[in-house]
Amino acid sequence: MASPALPFKRAEEAALRASAALKAAMGLAEVRLYTEVPTNAPLPYVVLGQHEIDDQSDGCGEAHEIVSTVQWWTKIVAGVPGSDVARLMGAAIVQALGEALEIEGHAVVLAEMETPETYGTDPDQSSRGRVAYRYETTALD
Repeated sequence: MASPALPFKRAEEAALRASAALKAAMGLAEVRLYTEVPTNAPLPYVVLGQHEIDDQSDGCGEAHEIVSTVQWWTKIVAGVPGSDVARLMGAAIVQALGEALEIEGHAVVLAEMETPETYGTDPDQSSRGRVAYRYETTALD
């Protein structure tokens, strides 16, 4: 059985890196994307969170459920308040991951936002957001 873990991770990362809307919201030429944030990493950035992959296979074929979380952190970007930048980043992430990802060797049969974005402002005036997605896949022959 071929796990969708690595192909999913590549597809998720590619979708976020290719998002022109996310680059624009971040005010960067390239999306700053991490799985582990380096010490003193400059804001804004996106963090690929935990992926939970459950085997849903039965006698009819291979299937998986994937739950993935994405977080983002920002402060003021080009004079735009951090909370506004966080909303723009969130909308871009929702758009990029809300479309069916092309996961090598697997067909995505369901893609839905499971947890809505949440925003908060910390004492240092940084803003953050988080979203979780659920995907259901079947293996391609």
